[in-house]
Amino acid sequence: MWPFDFFAKKKPEPKVEELAAKEIREKDDKIKVFEAKIADIEAKRKKLTENVQLAESAVEKWGKIKDAAAEIGNEAYIRDAVRNHLEAKQKHENMLEELSSMDKLMAGLKEQLQFAHDKVDCSEAHVANLTARLEAAIIRADLADEPVKLTALEDKTIEAESKAEAKEETSDYQQEFLKKNVVPNLDVEFEVKRLMKKKGKATNSTVN
Repeated sequence: MWPFDFFAKKKPEPKVEELAAKEIREKDDKIKVFEAKIADIEAKRKKLTENVQLAESAVEKWGKIKDAAAEIGNEAYIRDAVRNHLEAKQKHENMLEELSSMDKLMAGLKEQLQFAHDKVDCSEAHVANLTARLEAAIIRADLADEPVKLTALEDKTIEAESKAEAKEETSDYQQEFLKKNVVPNLDVEFEVKRLMKKKGKATNSTVN
């Protein structure tokens, strides 16, 4: 093998369950980016809330100044106080609208984030279920193949039994054992007839 053949060798294709798990990890990474964006918007919302409170304080302040200028009766002071009070109110109202819009945005983003989490969780459960079913199906398919081949074992067993029976029939020990322990049928029948005659009875038994 040439050196460059090693580098040119293709990597094995990933399994389908590995691809599914990889896709879920990628979804998780995207969710983390989404969460970071939401956290950034939440920080801006918090800052806007503080500014709304400051704007509200400014409205109260210029309202008091306007009332004080009215008591003094100086038109220039009154005009300046009225203008600042109106501008403070307008600023406060604009900030309230922005805060309300941001609240709606945050509610929608959090709902989408929860939906994304639920979707990934369901996907993970589905992947686990499908992976288990795939592994079970592979095992079932393997077991459904041809049964264990026992032909060679059966042939060997029959051959060994035949040899054993042949040796038992021809061995001197077996022959001697039969002579000493097995009574011939002729002897049995002869004794039966003798006993029957002795009692004056006949027998119709045949000799085998």
